[in-house]
Amino acid sequence: MDSVNRWMRLDLRRIRSFRAVAEHGGFRAASEVLGISQPTLSAHIAELERELRVALLSRNTRRVCLTRMGERFLNRARRALDDLELAALEIRDEAAMQRGRVVLVCTPTLATHAISPFELLSLYVGVHGDLHPKRHLPRNQRAHLRRRRALDISA
Repeated sequence: MDSVNRWMRLDLRRIRSFRAVAEHGGFRAASEVLGISQPTLSAHIAELERELRVALLSRNTRRVCLTRMGERFLNRARRALDDLELAALEIRDEAAMQRGRVVLVCTPTLATHAISPFELLSLYVGVHGDLHPKRHLPRNQRAHLRRRRALDISA
């Protein structure tokens, strides 16, 4: 259990810093992309290497190269970071959908056809959350909403 807890302390900033150095070929370019100083970036890499107990980068005065372990870790780190970033985007998008509002206005004739816009919205609700459509708006209210461009869909 202690070894599991040890790995749980890996810091995403350090992993992102490592990925940036590897992808940009050096500390200067990576620090510019990340918007952090080179000493801070160097500290992130040193802390990550200390945590993993391996050298991830081979450094000399002219260039930075990945070690064999660095290449292995980079492949896994990329996948993990990509998965985490995708998960965060999905959650943010889903939360935005649940809080959003869709305004649909259509003529009474269209609303009574085989699949009305309200039935389509009901399908949408089944996937994306709570929605309370108003079925009947007087013609003048529909026109007012159109003029104010307060509609998402008008049919």
